Amino acid sequence: MLAKVFTKSKTKHKVIVITDQGHMQILPLYQDKDGKLETATGMYPKNECQTFLNELDGGLVYTYHLTHDAYVEAQQLKNLQKSVVLGKIFKFDTKSKGDFMALLPWIGFFLVIMFK
Repeated sequence: MLAKVFTKSKTKHKVIVITDQGHMQILPLYQDKDGKLETATGMYPKNECQTFLNELDGGLVYTYHLTHDAYVEAQQLKNLQKSVVLGKIFKFDTKSKGDFMALLPWIGFFLVIMFK
C-alpha cells in the first residue's frame, strides 16, 4: 500500500522526520504550498525545519526533529485537510435557482437536431 502512496511525488525533494521516541522516516515531498510541506503521512511547517542540499540527487532535504505530540499533530493536519476537501466536494448550493440562459444554447441545439 505504501508503494502506491509514494508514487505521487514528482520532485526529488525528501523530508526526514525524527521523533523524540527514536523513530525516523524518510518521505518524498508531495508539494510545498503556503509554507507547509505535504508528505504521505503529514503536513509540516516549513519554517521549523533544517534544509540541506542533496548533491547526489539534486534535490532538497528538509529535516524535522519533532516531539511525539508535534508528529501526531502533523498527521492530524493531513487528515483534516482530506476531510475539508471531501466536505467541499459534497457541498451543493441548493438555494440558488437554475440559470435558464446557460441552458438556452443546449435547448437550441436539441431543437435543431429534432427538426432537421
